[in-house]
Amino acid sequence: MSLQIKARHCTIDDALKAYVEQKLERIRRFYSKVHGIEVVFTDEKTTYTCEIELIAPPMYVIATADDKDIRAS
Repeated sequence: MSLQIKARHCTIDDALKAYVEQKLERIRRFYSKVHGIEVVFTDEKTTYTCEIELIAPPMYVIATADDKDIRAS
């Protein structure tokens, strides 16, 4: 399983990357057919958006969340 963590218009520290990896590790435990996960953090003036794309054939799932705190998004 490949995991890519990206940032657009913001920077993310190693602690946030470790937090994301820890949370997404649970997906691998419950569903072993995951081929890849891409996480993108975006700074949009007053809020942060986190978008997660999960590729697990035959599924392709996209989830988004917005919050004022980057860790909460």
